[in-house]
Amino acid sequence: MNATLQCLKGVPELRDAVKQFIPANFARANQGAVMIDGTQMITNALKSTFQQLDNTGEPCMPLTLLATIHREYPRFSEKDDHGHLMQQDANEFWVQLMQVLQ
Repeated sequence: MNATLQCLKGVPELRDAVKQFIPANFARANQGAVMIDGTQMITNALKSTFQQLDNTGEPCMPLTLLATIHREYPRFSEKDDHGHLMQQDANEFWVQLMQVLQ
C-alpha cells in the first residue's frame, strides 16, 4: 500500500484532483444524515491521507484509509495464522484503487 500511495501522490494531476474531491452528497449535509458510497469513502480517506502527508512532512500511518479499504474490500484485511495482516500484492491494490478513482 505504501508504494502505491507514494506513486499516486507523485502524479500532480491526480494528487490535485483527489485534494479537491467533495463527496456527492456533501452539499446536503445540513439536511440530515449523509450517506456516501464506498468509492467516495475511499477517495475521501485518500484525500485525508494526502493532506496529512503534506501537513506533517513526516511518515504517517494512513489508518483511516486502511480501515476504509478493509471495510470495502475484505480480502485486503485477511490475517495469517498468527493474527497478523497478510502481505498484499501492490499491483492488486493499485488496480483496485484505480477502479475506485475512475
